[in-house]
Amino acid sequence: MSNTQGQVPITIAADTLTHAGAGTAQRSLAVQAGCILLRHDPARFWRLTVTVARTDEDFGRELALVCSSRHIREVILGRLPACQGELSPVVHSNPA
Repeated sequence: MSNTQGQVPITIAADTLTHAGAGTAQRSLAVQAGCILLRHDPARFWRLTVTVARTDEDFGRELALVCSSRHIREVILGRLPACQGELSPVVHSNPA
């Protein structure tokens, strides 16, 4: 498979993120795509994924759950430059 053909699934996954807010089925696909992109190249896809998570809280919450396993978290953080970790989504808490 050529390098261009290898990028097609990544391009499709990135495009899928833009449909996160279109409904439950689309959000589910976007969550899986976001997790794939973050495991594949977190330095490249962190900002895009965080932007979508900030605009769609349900997507952000579901993505956090999917990526919360120790293995996936270690893969993402191991590949993510330290400066980009500072771009993490803001966690909203309800005041008591």
